[in-house]
Amino acid sequence: HMVAIVDNRPKTMNLLDYCDCYIAHELEVISRRTRFNLEKDKARANIVEGLIKAISILDEVVDVIRHSNDKADSKINIQKKFGFDEPQSEAIVTMPLYKLSHTDITVLEDEAKRLHEDMAYLNELLSNQGKREDLIISELNRISKTYGDKRKTEIRPAEEENVVVNKRDLIAKEDVFVVATRDGYIKRSSLKSWKGSGGHNGARPGIKAGDIFVFEAQCVTTDFLILFTSKGNYVYIPVNEIKEAKWNDEGFHVSSLVNVSPEEKFVGGFAIRKFRDDLFIVMLTKNGYVKRVRLSSFEVVRKSKAIGAIHLSKGDELIDVCYTSGNSSLFIASKEGKAIFYNENEIFISNPRTSGLKAGSFRGKEMAGMLSFAPDEKLGKILLVTDRDHTRVFDMNKIPLSHRLDKVFTLYDMFKKEPHVLVYIGKVGDKEAPYSLDAVLSDSTRFDVTFEDFYLTPMEKYAKRPDDFPSKNKIVRISREVSPLLDESVPSFQIPEEEEKEEESEKKEDSSDDFEQISLFDDLNDINNE
Repeated sequence: HMVAIVDNRPKTMNLLDYCDCYIAHELEVISRRTRFNLEKDKARANIVEGLIKAISILDEVVDVIRHSNDKADSKINIQKKFGFDEPQSEAIVTMPLYKLSHTDITVLEDEAKRLHEDMAYLNELLSNQGKREDLIISELNRISKTYGDKRKTEIRPAEEENVVVNKRDLIAKEDVFVVATRDGYIKRSSLKSWKGSGGHNGARPGIKAGDIFVFEAQCVTTDFLILFTSKGNYVYIPVNEIKEAKWNDEGFHVSSLVNVSPEEKFVGGFAIRKFRDDLFIVMLTKNGYVKRVRLSSFEVVRKSKAIGAIHLSKGDELIDVCYTSGNSSLFIASKEGKAIFYNENEIFISNPRTSGLKAGSFRGKEMAGMLSFAPDEKLGKILLVTDRDHTRVFDMNKIPLSHRLDKVFTLYDMFKKEPHVLVYIGKVGDKEAPYSLDAVLSDSTRFDVTFEDFYLTPMEKYAKRPDDFPSKNKIVRISREVSPLLDESVPSFQIPEEEEKEEESEKKEDSSDDFEQISLFDDLNDINNE
């Protein structure tokens, strides 16, 4: 058995199937050849009949040609007077006069007879498949007699093997936009729908009330999507299996593709073109645990249900994910406005389903999120948003690169009577002001958080609710920005050998997770803030 392309589709075929395909091909070749020869004979027979007629009235034809102005006029005149058609008149006027006068009419009559016999045979060949099949046999016999020799190889019976066709090779490549929401709604839209609905001008896709976007990226139908859930799981979805919908539609629930618990909420994800071994996924939990896993560890065959990505303790949940390059730096912030900045290699590489390490000395406070910065990435401005719509532009150069359990850095001060919870951190990058973020308030209404400019906020400025923001409402969630596509173009950096540890070392680190590096200055700082 072999795989061949038949009628533009792959098909597993045996020897008889190949013979059938060859016969069908030969029948088509003979039909085309016969039609071509038939048309050629018809054209020649028409010309021969015209020449026979011209010779029979040669003197009259010559007289008309003699009194014509030129070749074109001669053709028109003999067509009008004697009824010749265009090919016949062309043959008559282009033939030298001495040939017309000396041509034996019997030669033309014999040629005409032979042409009509050939046309009769060709017509019968076209109308009778049996005759075409007989012709194939005779041609094969002729080839066998001319080129046939004794077989030099031996045919032995072999075990039948099953040929597996990779279904992904049959997927048509198409650029699409894929979006996913916190509540589990997912869709892919064509570029035509995206542009037609104003997506290229910033128009947001359709979404349910109270929901936010956790993933949005342009990718290809042959890519893969991994989405992480609050329960520490992830789903693995080929992009081509995501149902297509218009940009303005809400999409379809992910449960139509993968079995997930109704309690699980999605926190982020990535479009993957290649599951590389030199890139990493970092996960951050609400209670301040962080974990780093190679991207290649997330490639699976089974995709019918959610798969464990991190083991969570009771009451904990996954809140954020990012990718790192092997030597990136992580900026991790808590909801109370504290942050730490350190190299990713302070987090040991582990496998999915294991627990994480403490993200920093946050003293049990809940986490807000994290950002990663590649070694070749220039540290710049980041955006901070609190639940009371206080916005800040922070300079990453203000926070020192430290170690995981060092003293945390205060991002902003606040009044004790008006506490602010950090709900969003994001890079300024190439954004242009004014810039708006899509937020959801505690009453499930949508709200635009707007940065009028990207000027740095003075560090001494206290966090304060804007006067026009309703005091009874709070920002609970903000949609993620465009998610990265992880392909061959994403740079990676060599991990320092002395910093790369095995999972056994991680277990030793886990045993000390109940202890934190606490400084007396932490308590003094808290007192001053109050």
